[in-house]
Amino acid sequence: MEKCSVMPEERYVVNLHSWLVVKVSGKDRFNYLDSIVSFNLKKIDMEAFYPNMLLTQKGKIRSLFWMTEKNDAFILLCPSRMKQNLVEDLLKFNINVEVKLEDITNEMPPLWFVAGGTNGVENSQMLLPTGKFMFDEAPTGTIVDEVAFKTSLPSQGKVWVEFLQDQNPVEVGLKNIISLEKGCFLGQEPIARMVNRGRPRYHLFQVLLRLEDFMVKDNQTLLWQDKEIGQILQICNSDTPVSMALLKIRGDEEGIVNKLVNLKLAVQIGTY
Repeated sequence: MEKCSVMPEERYVVNLHSWLVVKVSGKDRFNYLDSIVSFNLKKIDMEAFYPNMLLTQKGKIRSLFWMTEKNDAFILLCPSRMKQNLVEDLLKFNINVEVKLEDITNEMPPLWFVAGGTNGVENSQMLLPTGKFMFDEAPTGTIVDEVAFKTSLPSQGKVWVEFLQDQNPVEVGLKNIISLEKGCFLGQEPIARMVNRGRPRYHLFQVLLRLEDFMVKDNQTLLWQDKEIGQILQICNSDTPVSMALLKIRGDEEGIVNKLVNLKLAVQIGTY
């Protein structure tokens, strides 16, 4: 179990040098991307970086990245664990379109996330604190490495983006970056069925593991009084261990989850 990091109170900047930066240009760039990503590009305010996803045919997250449009090209920022999936999917669907894909990571100044100040990262309530992405050789502020930043997020009610790979976006509270009305995109059909037929099986919660009734099995399965109630995505240790967990919200488990919420041991996170 990782120790929960504490972020500085003053402005701090997070080293994201391991992330991939992709440039998508060409006259077909908008239709090409809009046909495969989960969120409608027409709704994106291109003054900021906005989260978007590429899904599997079964509706699971393959890559989650942030994007904006600058100088007749889209710029995509992707965490290191997901960058191979992003590249594979971009190449797979680059067929009979006038689109140019470029890895410009080494051509840009280093990438940072600047916490605090004006929010330049839209719709990221459960993913990132208020802040913005920035390319800069020497940013001002206390520099924090990516690992320390990652381990600070559960205590803030957020989950590090890479832990969401292979998860269902509706179950982890990312409904706000899914646009079912825009038509077909990869993974759209199973997501539409889940949304239209009612509640998903799980919701994402911040869980305070401060009672002896909790047990964590195999570093992932969460039990309450010996009954399995969900799966842990991320956990860190402080005076009170904090986890971001998918809790079952159907059947007998629903009553347990409601009890945990009433005891202020669990807080639902995300948009459903």
